Amino acid sequence: MGVEKSLFAALCAAMPFFAACGLWDDDLPDVAVSVSVAPATVTLGDTARIVVEVRNSGLEDVTVWLPGCNMDFTLRAGSGTVYHPAEQVVCPLMLRPPDTLRRGAVLRYRNFSTGVAIEAGSVGAPALLPPGSYRVEVAVQASRGERARTIVGGGAVLTFLPR
Repeated sequence: MGVEKSLFAALCAAMPFFAACGLWDDDLPDVAVSVSVAPATVTLGDTARIVVEVRNSGLEDVTVWLPGCNMDFTLRAGSGTVYHPAEQVVCPLMLRPPDTLRRGAVLRYRNFSTGVAIEAGSVGAPALLPPGSYRVEVAVQASRGERARTIVGGGAVLTFLPR
């Protein structure tokens, strides 16, 4: 839908009197988020590289940000339980500043997971995840002027094998 919306937005910019423009343009940043994992299957304790890709598919520059310090993603078990990689717990004060994403540009945030994590909302110590498959999810904040939105992406699956 991003390409069609961008083409429609271009038409609206060229012909502002076109009445339907107000129906489609919500004035929010048009940003797409994807996640990739390599390798997709690792032994618990080994490192899987996770790349979060943020693409500006709109016609204007936007500001995007993720927390940084390997806090850019969560791991969701098939049961629905959400885990934060332990690397997040170690360095919560090293936050990443916002990035400007030019029209059509792509930003890549590189992360990792070793399978050491803590359950969301837990006050316990980080530990190895139970072996299994986890969906890698990310939430990116994006703004354009005074308008902002949170874009949730993911879908990549990371499988941890027992040690």
